[in-house]
Amino acid sequence: MKRFFLLLLNLWRQQAKLYLTAALIGALVGILVFYPLYDFIYFHEHGVNDAASAEKYIIEKLKQSLRGETPQLTFFLAEVGMVFGLIIAGVYQALHKRLQKIEQLSNELGKDL
Repeated sequence: MKRFFLLLLNLWRQQAKLYLTAALIGALVGILVFYPLYDFIYFHEHGVNDAASAEKYIIEKLKQSLRGETPQLTFFLAEVGMVFGLIIAGVYQALHKRLQKIEQLSNELGKDL
């Protein structure tokens, strides 16, 4: 019984690592990808006139975000990235389980009667 609980605990640790890693990577993607994408769309929709080009505007806004000058938007986009990361981790885990099951069934078919 003790061995079963240890195996269960180990499985939970692995899943926690997977989801924590996915959330952290998702937060980084939210800040480093979604934030510039958001600013690019904002630049072109609102015709920001005080910036020479979209690239300069996006870089300046990203620098402001990393300096902590826009905390609400930065945290929001980090949370959006985390949600996407967690969804992708869940899909990955489901596909991985299905592939393991398919492999197990294929091995059973290959055995002699």
